[in-house]
Amino acid sequence: MEEKFTWIPLYKELAKALLKFKNDRTSLVNWIYDELGQVTRSDGKSLVSYLKMKDGSKIEDIDPFSVYAIFNRNTSWENRTNLLIRFKDKFNLSSSVPTEFYGVPILDARRSFFFSWENDNNIVINELWRLFEGIVIGEDFSEAFDRVLKNGRPKYSLTMCLFWINPERFLSLDSVNRSYLSTFGFPRDYPNFNYKEYSNFLTQVQEKINVGEIHCASFADISYSAWKAATSSPRVWMYKGSSDTFTQDVIKAGSSAKGQLDFDSFASKAELVKAYQKVVDNTDVSIPNAYWQFMKDVKVGDIVVVFKTNKKDGRQFHTLYGWGRF
Repeated sequence: MEEKFTWIPLYKELAKALLKFKNDRTSLVNWIYDELGQVTRSDGKSLVSYLKMKDGSKIEDIDPFSVYAIFNRNTSWENRTNLLIRFKDKFNLSSSVPTEFYGVPILDARRSFFFSWENDNNIVINELWRLFEGIVIGEDFSEAFDRVLKNGRPKYSLTMCLFWINPERFLSLDSVNRSYLSTFGFPRDYPNFNYKEYSNFLTQVQEKINVGEIHCASFADISYSAWKAATSSPRVWMYKGSSDTFTQDVIKAGSSAKGQLDFDSFASKAELVKAYQKVVDNTDVSIPNAYWQFMKDVKVGDIVVVFKTNKKDGRQFHTLYGWGRF
């Protein structure tokens, strides 16, 4: 196994150990809040504080994929390692705790769970455990996979979970991997996605690996290569500013919708769009969509171009003030 994929043994071992809690989820939830809740961000906020119901109350049940998501969110490698140290101790795991996570796709920190906020929560969680069990013990789980999709669980995030559990058998269809694989002839989107289509996709990818068309040794290597490709080229973001923009230590991107919205607090793009439209009293979606895309995709090293659009004698022109890096 390549040295940069040292996370794989622990991730796979944890799946078998976690299955033992299929019928003991109350104690699992209590342990998450009591033990993992002690791991905090630099501002002192617990790394599991996001695990709550729509009304803000604590969850009383949890699915296995949401458990994995706890240490596969958009947070530092150090935080993820600190969480896994506690997982190793709790589940008596023998594998080493990784300090690197090359090739591991992560969930958006604002919506890092798979249970439901609706009345079907119990059904959703039970179906997720059935799928998880089928994967871990090696049973046919195709029907369970499709039922989970019918319950409204996000299809691409679900493949990410399967990859976490067994990256030697499954490949994540997150946006980064889909973009990378499109250069080898694969679609960027799968509108009628089900397990049969996913299984065929895995077979086709493996065939391209076998014949050397995809120059990667494994699914994990593909995920790592996709991440490298996505992060090696900086994105360019346009910022409407002025000549004194660069005299500030921090520049704030985008409108704050008349000061009434904290964009980063919304769990989904749909929620942000709805709130934005209510504040500005129109049906425009392009602006909140742009904000969501920026918050989701911006990274250190990206380029910001500062400009202003002007009109003179009926003609439009742009004044460029400069550029810099995030």
